[in-house]
Amino acid sequence: MEHNTISLQEGLNIVDKIVSGNTLMPLEIAKELGFLDVQEPTDEAQKALKEVFSENEELVQRAKATGRDGPLMSLVIKINRKIGN
Repeated sequence: MEHNTISLQEGLNIVDKIVSGNTLMPLEIAKELGFLDVQEPTDEAQKALKEVFSENEELVQRAKATGRDGPLMSLVIKINRKIGN
């Protein structure tokens, strides 16, 4: 599916890959997952991702341990709030 935005489910899939240890940048993961027409992440978005992960280590660990959507969705929401979306 080609588009200019990432759906919540697509965002969850990307965050899940990051939490699971994928070291690629979110844009590269999006491309890898078939979300090809994704805009380059801004410095602000990359900074927000790093901040949210470092500020919510327990939530990241819970997401890794359980693989459930709840902790992942919480991380996505926090990232979106940081970047103002």
